[in-house]
Amino acid sequence: MFAIIAPAVGESIQTAATDAVSTIVIAAIGLLSMAATTALTVLGRKASAWLEHRLASNAYDGAITLMTEVTKSLVLEAERTLVKEAKEAAKDGKLTKEEGLRIRDEVFKRAKEHFGDIGLGRLQKGLGGDLPMVERMIRTHIETRLHETQIERNGHSPTKIGRL
Repeated sequence: MFAIIAPAVGESIQTAATDAVSTIVIAAIGLLSMAATTALTVLGRKASAWLEHRLASNAYDGAITLMTEVTKSLVLEAERTLVKEAKEAAKDGKLTKEEGLRIRDEVFKRAKEHFGDIGLGRLQKGLGGDLPMVERMIRTHIETRLHETQIERNGHSPTKIGRL
């Protein structure tokens, strides 16, 4: 009778052991899955933050480059046309402060027309500011280029064009 019971007990122990091992393996897989998901989430957030920073940095650099190139070309155009005409019209061949301010304001107006609403919006987004801040930066770029142009032309700092 003992021989008949033993195989039945052995089989139930083996089944219980298999069930326990299966439960442990499934639990371990679940824990590893949760750990992997958490790690991927953290890495994803860090990668996303890095990418956002990189895109913002590229947008800022692009906005500054665009603003610099546009204002530089507009100032050079003004030098060839507006400044030349004003100097030719002047008796002494020199610009008055008022003429310099008028030319500067005309270059700013042309810059805003060149960028248009879409371009100004892109500059706002790239620079991370509001429209008045973008306009101040455009004016500063214009003044800087006017200053540089006068130094290149005259060999000294400008005295006729005032601050905005």
